[in-house]
Amino acid sequence: MLKVLLIDDNPDIRTLVIRFLKREFIDLEVKHVIDAPSFAQALTLNNFDIGIIDYQLCWSDGLTILSELKGTFPELPVVMFTNSATQEVAIEAMKAGLDDYVVKSSNHYIRLVAAVKNALEGADYKQKSACLEIRLQSLLNRLNVGVFRSTLAGKLLEANSTFLDILGVENISQAQSLNLHDFFSPLPERRQLLEELQQQGHIYGQETQLQQVNGNMIWVRWNKIITQEGQEMFVDGLVENISDVYDELRLRKQLENAQQQTTIQLAQVNRLKDEFLTTLSHELRTPLNAILGWSNILRTKLVDTGTLARGVDAIFRNAKQQLHLVEDLLDTSRIIKGNLKLNIRNIDLRTVISSTIEVINPAIEAKNINIDVKFDSNIDFIFGDSDRLQQIVWNLLSNAIKFTPYGGRIQVNLSRVEITNKEKKGLFLCPTKYAQLKISDNGMGINKDFLPHIFDRFMQADGSSTRSYGGLGLGLAIVRYLVELHGGKVWAESLGEKQGATFIVQIPLISKQKFADRSTLINPIIANQGIIENTSILQGLRILVVDDEADSRDLLTSILTIYGANVITVSSVAEAIETLNSFIPNVLLSDIYMPEVDGYHLIQQIRRLNNDLSKIPAIAISAYTHEVEEKKILNSGFQVYMPKPFVPDALVGTIAKLTGRE
Repeated sequence: MLKVLLIDDNPDIRTLVIRFLKREFIDLEVKHVIDAPSFAQALTLNNFDIGIIDYQLCWSDGLTILSELKGTFPELPVVMFTNSATQEVAIEAMKAGLDDYVVKSSNHYIRLVAAVKNALEGADYKQKSACLEIRLQSLLNRLNVGVFRSTLAGKLLEANSTFLDILGVENISQAQSLNLHDFFSPLPERRQLLEELQQQGHIYGQETQLQQVNGNMIWVRWNKIITQEGQEMFVDGLVENISDVYDELRLRKQLENAQQQTTIQLAQVNRLKDEFLTTLSHELRTPLNAILGWSNILRTKLVDTGTLARGVDAIFRNAKQQLHLVEDLLDTSRIIKGNLKLNIRNIDLRTVISSTIEVINPAIEAKNINIDVKFDSNIDFIFGDSDRLQQIVWNLLSNAIKFTPYGGRIQVNLSRVEITNKEKKGLFLCPTKYAQLKISDNGMGINKDFLPHIFDRFMQADGSSTRSYGGLGLGLAIVRYLVELHGGKVWAESLGEKQGATFIVQIPLISKQKFADRSTLINPIIANQGIIENTSILQGLRILVVDDEADSRDLLTSILTIYGANVITVSSVAEAIETLNSFIPNVLLSDIYMPEVDGYHLIQQIRRLNNDLSKIPAIAISAYTHEVEEKKILNSGFQVYMPKPFVPDALVGTIAKLTGRE
C-alpha cells in the first residue's frame, strides 16, 4: 500500500490528485493536511511513503512546510504541485531537498503521477545504495587484503579491519591520529616512493618493509593510486602482508613484468571502454538531434513543400542510421554471449552481393563513386545464412564508401580460389575451395600499426574528438565473427595511409551447382517494391489493432488505411475482447507487452473460441527482439512476429500474404 501525505487546502485539487494517483497506484492511503493542526498531527505519524505539497497554503507556504517535513522525515521524498510559485522558489525548494516540482494545470496531473513514481524510485535507490554501502564495508572487512584511502599528506580517511591489523592499531581513530608515511621505512626509500607516486599517479606491486605501532617490522606488498574527485585528491591503496612468504619473493619478482603488462592491457581496455561510451553517446545523439530538430520544424506547419521533403528524408535517413547502430550493439551482445545463430541453407552469393549493392547504391551515387563489380562465373553455391552474408557485404561496402573520397573508386570482385588447408574451420572439414570476395577502394588507407587491430571490437584508427568519420568500431568485428561462423576467414590489406585498402573474405564452397546466368537472378529488394505501389492491396480488409501506445496505433492506422484497409484500434486486451463481439476482423495486429493483460493472453483467448474467430490470422508486433521471445510468440498462437521498428511495406506484404492477396 502506498501511503501519501497530501498537503493542500483545496479540496478539489486533492480529489483530482487522488483520482490520478489511483490510476497508477491501486492500493492507496492518503493523509489529508488542510491546516496547521492537521499538519502538526501528521508530523507525529512517521509512516508515509511520499509527500505532495502545495506552495501557497492558507496557514503557511511550501518552503516552510518542506523544511519542517525534511527536519522530521529527512528520507521522505517530496513533490511540490503548485501554480503559484516562481522559478526562484522552485530552485530554493530543490536546494532544500525537494525531489520534483510540477506546475498545476489540467494537463499536468499525469506529470504529477510520473513525478511521484520517479521520487519513489529515487528514494528506493537511495535506500538500496545505503544498504549496499553497508554490505560493501562488511565485505571489505572480510578481505585478507588491507584497503585504505588517505590524503596525499598521509592522513588516513577510510580503511578496512585488515589494514588496521597490518598497522597494529586497535581502531581507525588510533590510526587517524598517526601519519601513514611514518609506517614505511627506511626513510630514503620512503621519500623516493612518495616522489614516484606523485609523479606517475600510481605505484603497483611495491614490496617494502612496514613498521607496526608496536615496533615490529613486517614485509608488505602494496598498490597505490592517486584518485581525483572534484578538486580533492586522495591516495587509494591495497596492502597485503607477505611476511610469511617473503622467502618466495625472488621467484615472484620474475612475474613482475607480466603483471605490469597486464596492468597496461587493463588500462588500455578501460581507455577503449571510455572512448567507446563517448563515441556511442555521440553516434546516438547525432541522428537523434536531426530527428528532433526536423520534427520540431515540421510541427510548425510553416514550411514549403521542398523543406517538408528534405525534413522527411532527413528524419528517415537518421532513423535508419540509429537503427543500424542499435542492431550493431545487439549483434555484439549476441556475439559476446555466444547467442548469435545462423539460418543455414544453400546460398547464391552473387545474388546477396547484387541486392546489397542495390540497397546501398544511393550512398555510392551521393559521393559520385565509380563502382566496378566483377563476378567469376565458375563459382559453386555456399552453405550459409543469406541475411548474415548480406550484413557482411553491407558492412564492408559501407566501410569502403565511408573512407573513399568524392569521385573515388571501389572494386568488388567475387572469384573462386583453391587453397590447401588441412585445418578444421568451424562446421566445415578441410575445405579447399572458397568463394573469395575482394572489396578494394582508393580511400584513406590503413596505418600499418593499426592494421593488426582492424577487426578488434571498439577499435578505431582515430578515436579523438576531431575524427572525420563516425561509427562505433563494431562493424568489422561483427564481420570477422560472422565470416568465421561460416567457416571462413577475413583479412585486410593496405600499403599505408592515403593508399587505399582491400578487404578479402573467403567462405567455403559446398556444392558443384554453378550460379545461374546473371539475367535470371532476382533482386529481392526490387521484387518486393511492387507492394508499396499497389495501394489497393488491402482493400476491404477488416483489421483490428491492439496497442497501448497511442503513437503506435496512429502509425499502424495510417499505414493500413493507405492500402485500403478498414482499421479499428484499441488500447488494451479488454477493449479488444469487447470489440470482437461486434467487429469481426480479417487480421489481428497486437502488441505483446501491455499493462494489466498482455498479447499472449489475448491470442490464447481467441484460439480457445468455438467459432471462426479462433482461426483469425494474427501478427505480433513487439520491440523485444530476443530469439527466445520470438519462439515464445510464435508458439503462443501468432502466425507472424514482426520486431519494431518495422518497414511499412514489409507489414503490408505480410498481411497480404496471410490473407491470400499477394
